[in-house]
Amino acid sequence: VTDPAPDRQRLEATLRGWFANLLPDINQDDAESARYVIQNAVWWVETTGLDGIRQDTFPYTPRRFWADWNLALRRAFPRLAVVGEVFDARPAVTAFFQGGRARFDGVDTHLHTLFDFPSYFAIREVFIKDQSMKKLADVIASDALYTNPRVLVTFIGNHDVKRFMSEEGSSPARLK
Repeated sequence: VTDPAPDRQRLEATLRGWFANLLPDINQDDAESARYVIQNAVWWVETTGLDGIRQDTFPYTPRRFWADWNLALRRAFPRLAVVGEVFDARPAVTAFFQGGRARFDGVDTHLHTLFDFPSYFAIREVFIKDQSMKKLADVIASDALYTNPRVLVTFIGNHDVKRFMSEEGSSPARLK
């Protein structure tokens, strides 16, 4: 888990209209911008026949927008799966964004599922860094925080992190 100060700085930059201080962002609180992004997503799914969307940096966009976006896509494409990325090791933070339940703000994001970053971090700590298996058990014990833990996407690496075998301490035996 990283120091929260850089995360706070990135979030503040995002709220000013920039992601990671270098990419311009769209203001989804603006009704016309939100409508455009929703219509664009519907067009892409319809045009390409997608059956799923991997939605990056889910927490950086207003939850009300995600509710509208997910509902519009689900109405048009009931079988479409949307997987959100919440890059955080804490199950309580990750679970907050899964759809199926209105949270403190009264918003249900209607997000189908999430990448299971809490398990990702625990798997690496246990199988690369020789931490106690209790770390993984604690993450699994937090499944009740999710509206549907059975659909979480478990993984051991992606494009944002070093591959398992590139980590110091890894080995083919640990990977197996």
